[in-house]
Amino acid sequence: MSFYRKHQHILTSGTLLLVLFLFFALHGEARTYKLGVGDVLRISVWGHSELNSEVEIRPDGFITFPLVGDVHATSRSPEELAQLIQDGLAEYVIEPKVTVMVVQFRTIGVQVLGEVSSPGFYQVRADARVMDAIGLAGGPTRLADLTSATLTRSDWNADQAEIFNLNLQAFNANGALDQNQVLQNGDVIYL
Repeated sequence: MSFYRKHQHILTSGTLLLVLFLFFALHGEARTYKLGVGDVLRISVWGHSELNSEVEIRPDGFITFPLVGDVHATSRSPEELAQLIQDGLAEYVIEPKVTVMVVQFRTIGVQVLGEVSSPGFYQVRADARVMDAIGLAGGPTRLADLTSATLTRSDWNADQAEIFNLNLQAFNANGALDQNQVLQNGDVIYL
């Protein structure tokens, strides 16, 4: 009986550790999201509902917020933007507490080519990953080799491209996120 309880305790502890690992991994990943043109944000100031607003990041990369004015939002995390707004409000509000949430993610365009059911151009959320785009393309065909996919990312400003060799089977088998990268606008996936 004690053997069973000992192993049950180990299983319970292992499950708890796995859940905590996944929570912190996902929570940490959410913090790395960088805002971009087209993201819709809900900005809340605790205790000052008259300042709460929902705004879309304009094509120039800025938002306008009451009392603060224009704030550059692109390439910042929601937490960084909240801190900027909080700093701007400090002149008018005693110890402001600002929260920025993305309520609608912008979309980006990617191409999915090769051994997928429906190759083509797809609009995906800005936080989408390679496997998300492959899923939109109908998934891999039975001829697809998941161990040798490529992701081509072009830097139009520098007239060069970066090619990532991906093993999507490793992601499917053990969740290797480095093999299922977050997509950027203009990425080309070939399976």
